Amino acid sequence: MKRNIQIITTTLLLVLIPLSLYIALCFIAGLGGLTYEVSKFTHHITDDFFEPLEQPSDISLSLFLLAYSGLMAYLFITVNNLRFTLKSIYRKGVFEDNQATRLRRAGSGIIIFAKLKYLLLCGFGSLAMWDVFVFFRQLLPYLALYITGKFILVIADMAKRGETLLEETELTI
Repeated sequence: MKRNIQIITTTLLLVLIPLSLYIALCFIAGLGGLTYEVSKFTHHITDDFFEPLEQPSDISLSLFLLAYSGLMAYLFITVNNLRFTLKSIYRKGVFEDNQATRLRRAGSGIIIFAKLKYLLLCGFGSLAMWDVFVFFRQLLPYLALYITGKFILVIADMAKRGETLLEETELTI
């Protein structure tokens, strides 16, 4: 089990490094669009999500990128907290204090991120770009994140029950 946790924490760290660079690029592109002009990178990011019938204004694209980078920063914090929780399980063992609470926070954070990302992409895509099909294209990534968050919540409930059983065992003579 410890080897699997170590692989997961290492993989999460390897995912967090490019994610931090992506967040910085999105934030810089959003700020650059507000102060100068919208870059090709901005259009490249939006082309990954949308198939616009109409090109939105530069200000709305910049505001979208700033909101998106803030949302991705929230994901970064949530995944990093999950990584620290898994590292504590690796070091201290299972069913230690506050592991269930931290797992619950990570699962809830991923679910909140999934919902906010879906709302942001669908709202911006349908209102600013007139892309109605974004609702369907973003449904599978939303469901994948949502189910991942729910799975982490199930693990948190199991950890909470394990903490309770361990406490009862220690109190039994």
